[in-house]
Amino acid sequence: MSKKGVRAVPQYSEAALYGRDILLKATTDCFFYFEDAGQEPLYDRFVRMLFPSIKRVQVLCLGGCSQVIKKIRSENVLGVPRIGIIDLDYGDLLGDIVDINDLIYFEKHCFENYMINLSALLNTAIEHLDPPITYGEAEEKVRDYGQFHTRLIDRYTSVTRYFLVARRERLSISTTKISAAEMVDSDISGVADEWFDAYKEKFLAACEDNHPHLQDTDILQEQLDAAFEIPVGGRRIAFTSPDDHLSGKHLLYFMTHFIDKRLGSNLLDLGVLNRYLKLLKHVPVDSFERIVGRCWESLGPQINRFGAHFQVPEEYRSRPEDAAAAAA
Repeated sequence: MSKKGVRAVPQYSEAALYGRDILLKATTDCFFYFEDAGQEPLYDRFVRMLFPSIKRVQVLCLGGCSQVIKKIRSENVLGVPRIGIIDLDYGDLLGDIVDINDLIYFEKHCFENYMINLSALLNTAIEHLDPPITYGEAEEKVRDYGQFHTRLIDRYTSVTRYFLVARRERLSISTTKISAAEMVDSDISGVADEWFDAYKEKFLAACEDNHPHLQDTDILQEQLDAAFEIPVGGRRIAFTSPDDHLSGKHLLYFMTHFIDKRLGSNLLDLGVLNRYLKLLKHVPVDSFERIVGRCWESLGPQINRFGAHFQVPEEYRSRPEDAAAAAA
């Protein structure tokens, strides 16, 4: 495809990414800050889908978790309500949680975890087929999805144990940054045995210089078994474990590969942003219910403080029983 006529994504310096809100203050009732630079179209759709009562909302992606934390930690000199939402990653498992007012963690590894929904995947795939098929026909083609999903989660949980030990021990080896396309077995749409075996070898090689104790089979197994434990003094953020601690980016790729293989939809041929935008339209709104509730809890006091032009919806206003439950 020719590049002529394709709109280029604006490139901003780190300082420009961080300071764009100053220019947008006059036309904004609430700022939402996210991590991933260049992903504003996705998060804009997400925010407008879940917060329709905020008419003049502005979504800014600052290019990293640390930048969002820095923004929310700074004084709100703009006088506009704001929320920072960041991926959990392995934060609660590694003791890296930062407690700041108006900073919200997704209660799963990353945003993609919330988009793992079979119905949403099927509806997105059907729209991409020519000619399309009925939902019932699509369901029939993926009738063994349950078995596939169980096998995938079991194997990827084992992979994640190695990722977690590598992160805890600060090994010089990639973890969730690895492309799922490198990991996939095209026959089963899951983690390839050859890839996992090779990764284990790289893992042990990375231990040679500064972490030789991990080359002891018993010591390594002990750490792998304890991979999903919360450190002493820490608190669990993930809604369920281990499933919500697994990389949604990887899992969503594997599951999309499975759907493509069964339906012939070729969703993975789309750009990631385009694919996610199409998929998000079909994700049930209640998948994000807990995150929406926490955002409104944070926005409530800011609405009064800054005289904002929107209100907390009735269903999210504090009730006596909520306060009692929170205090319990």
